[in-house]
Amino acid sequence: MMLTRIIASFFAACLCVGCTYSGQFTVGVVNKTDQPLSVGLVKNGPPLQPDWASPLDISLSQPNLTQQKWGTLVPPGQAVVIGPQPGEFSKNVVAVLRVYRGDLPVDDLLAISPGSRDRLDIPLDNGSSGFIIEANENGLTAQPTTAPPPHRGNRSTNPKSSNDH
Repeated sequence: MMLTRIIASFFAACLCVGCTYSGQFTVGVVNKTDQPLSVGLVKNGPPLQPDWASPLDISLSQPNLTQQKWGTLVPPGQAVVIGPQPGEFSKNVVAVLRVYRGDLPVDDLLAISPGSRDRLDIPLDNGSSGFIIEANENGLTAQPTTAPPPHRGNRSTNPKSSNDH
């Protein structure tokens, strides 16, 4: 019986090798809309990390922070860089640049669902990337750009940061 447990534990450990990987992301965002954008990096799965917390993660883990703003604010016509931001990712989990139209608290962002005209989720590759965000009659759109702009973001994706509104 003890030998069976040891063998089962060994195979479970072997299966877990490669379960997580590390990445580092730097993302430039240029706002070519006529409204402010709230942008931040999130993950589509575990492990949960405070710097990668989505509005939903915050509402579930820290409901007292749902009246605070989320992400980095990008005023119309301005550009910011988020990162470099390291992260740990489980198998099949990817980093995502999340973009919301407006400067809204977490509670209001929860009402903006995936596929909404006011939300954009852009899967990211490890490393540096840049996007120009525009709006048309169908909602927000993103065009890749070659280099992130030089300005660093001013509001943490974690609303308990001292840089928040």
